[in-house]
Formats: sequence, structure tokens, C-alpha cells
Amino acid sequence: DLSKLDTSQMVSMKEMFSKFGNNSAETFELDLRTFDTSSCTDFEEMFNYNTKVSKLILDSFDTKKAVDTQDMFYSCSNLTELNLSNFDTSSVTDMGSMFCNCSKLTGVNLSSFDTSKVKNMYYMFLGCSSLTELDLRHFDTSKAGSFRQMFAGCSQLKKLDLSSFDTSNVRYMN
Repeated sequence: DLSKLDTSQMVSMKEMFSKFGNNSAETFELDLRTFDTSSCTDFEEMFNYNTKVSKLILDSFDTKKAVDTQDMFYSCSNLTELNLSNFDTSSVTDMGSMFCNCSKLTGVNLSSFDTSKVKNMYYMFLGCSSLTELDLRHFDTSKAGSFRQMFAGCSQLKKLDLSSFDTSNVRYMN
């Protein structure tokens, strides 16, 4: 129960739940609706290597000041769905490896994502082997410099819309 934790002044949540609960015998949900993230700029590696978390409830996350979401959900290998439709990513510059190795992730709602300032998208969906479709047609990639292995290992991906991708500044697309 994290409901009494005052997070209103936190500027960094880096690694806050890294490997959290991995010794648990069963998977579990993590409900963070009471978290005040309005001052936070750094969400890097916040949930990385959470192998036992099956559901994250982040409905109230205020991410308008977020600059770094690199590795935020890295290797959350039991996470099946993720609703990030409330995320304001208009200030984010790094989304590298954000969902990397989320191997059971079948759906992720990125409809609110503003990627106009993002420079790094490398490994973003690498190893998301259960994803069947991704709607990224609203992604603004004009500032992106790296797409390195962005979709590597997405073996079930059947539908991918990249029609809006501007690759004029991309240096790495391997």
C-alpha cells in the first residue's frame, strides 16, 4: 500500500521500482493512482526488470514535465497490456528501450504520445514478441537520430503504420 507516500516533490523516479517484487512467487498488480508525479522529469528505468508485475495502473500519472522515459518499462516480462493514453510526452527527448523486452505485451495505447522532441527511439519495442500491431502514424520523428533495432524481435507484428515517419535526421536505422 503506497497510498500514504508523498511523491509531490520528487523530480526523479529513476529505478524506483526496478526489480520490485521479483522475489514474489506470483505475479501481481501495481496500483499507483495515488502517486503525484507532477514535478517529476526523470522516469528512466522506473519499472525496469519487473518480471512479476502483470498490470500497472498509471491512470493519474502527470508526465507533462517528463524529459526521460528511457528504459521505463524495460523487461517487464509479465506485463500484457499498458494504457498510457493519459501520458503527456511533449517534453520527452529520450524514449530509447522504453518497452524493450516486454515479451508478453499484446497491447499498448500510445495515442497521446507527442514525440516531437524525441531524439532517441532505439530499441523502443525490441523483443516485444507478442505485439501484433502498433499504431504509430501520429509519431513525429523529425528530431529522431536513432531507430536502431526499434522493432527487432517483434515476431508477431502484423500491422505497423509508419506513414508519418520523417527519417531525414536519422543516422542509425539498423
